Amino acid sequence: MWVAYVPEIDRTTQGRSLREVDYMVRDLIRLDTGENPDELEIVIKMEDARLQEELEAARAARSEAAAAAERAAEHSRRAAAGLKAAGFTVRDIGALLGVTFQRAHQLVTSARRSRPA
Repeated sequence: MWVAYVPEIDRTTQGRSLREVDYMVRDLIRLDTGENPDELEIVIKMEDARLQEELEAARAARSEAAAAAERAAEHSRRAAAGLKAAGFTVRDIGALLGVTFQRAHQLVTSARRSRPA
């Protein structure tokens, strides 16, 4: 069982799972304030500060990893396009980028599509 305290309205609700808690918090806000809680971001925080810090660090690391993956994909598209323009085969492009030749073909194709006319 999860217990959720909503400090903005000084009320508590509960649920059997975090998904249910999200629903119950939104329902509590709707009943207590009349506001549409579907537009609100519900933030769940643990009472244990150490665990909360670990959760926040994990979220931040995932966000940083996603941003790094996007940068890597953009560099890969540019490199693939440049290598293709220089006459390399998609198999060689794949080998140079450390990806399969199928992925190299996707990178070359997506670089062509995203290039402004």
